[in-house]
Amino acid sequence: MAVPTYPPVIIIGMHRSGTSLLTRMLNCLGLFIGARRDVNDEAIFFQRENDWLLKQAGGTWDNPQSVGALLAHCDRRSACLRHLERRLRSPYLWRYLGMSQFLRYRSAFSLDFAWGWKDPCNTYTLPLWLQLYPDARVVHIRRHGVDVAQSLVKRETGKEAADSIASTLGSGLRRLNGYPSRVAPSLCCETLEGAFGLWEEYSAEARRHVGKLGPRAFELSYEQLLEAPQDQLRALCHFCGLHVEESAIGEVASMASRSRARAFRRDDVLAAFAQRVRSRLAIYDY
Repeated sequence: MAVPTYPPVIIIGMHRSGTSLLTRMLNCLGLFIGARRDVNDEAIFFQRENDWLLKQAGGTWDNPQSVGALLAHCDRRSACLRHLERRLRSPYLWRYLGMSQFLRYRSAFSLDFAWGWKDPCNTYTLPLWLQLYPDARVVHIRRHGVDVAQSLVKRETGKEAADSIASTLGSGLRRLNGYPSRVAPSLCCETLEGAFGLWEEYSAEARRHVGKLGPRAFELSYEQLLEAPQDQLRALCHFCGLHVEESAIGEVASMASRSRARAFRRDDVLAAFAQRVRSRLAIYDY
């Protein structure tokens, strides 16, 4: 009797929206998310493939809209799908599976365990992955746009930006250590308005996917995950096909910190910005 294969769980959502916390939690609950990951728990194999797709479209993580033109171009879309299928059956897959699992399975189309990956850029490249995995389950996590914008601005203009520049200078060493090179600073995310506008674009794209997928998509907010983690994790486990004891869910739920929800309210400048963009926030239920 043939061993059943598992469709992947693909995690989408804007950068700084809680995708890393969610992925760590699911990993602790039994979802395999990659043997080699970066500091944000993004599987290096899939991150590099998404970066390649963005490059084919002339886009970047902070300017991803051109992916739509690539998807609409039949020949280029087909070429990209052929490339991805080859990579998912190639020796490069060891970066995701690890060497022992790669030697056992050889292909990402024959995995018989719960698996998936997280990368915010999945939000734009998802249609290609769904052509390869039509039964994939998609998890979208969203977060208040002002908190996302502030986090991006802090990353691009503060200590994290300096770290990124230093990392760029040492990119060769980073690659040897298994880290990808998605470290270039983003000009559009140096201001609250620019970062908030990017949040709107990602949110609109993710909402379109969730609407089309129906029961094959699970959407939650970062705030819900922090305020009622056990309830959200219990539902997520069911959606992802993970069979987990209630005690394990409770243990993982302790990773959530309620104080991180709606942090913008504790800053007068951010609260004023939120008031100015309240009609734009309301479109996405904030």
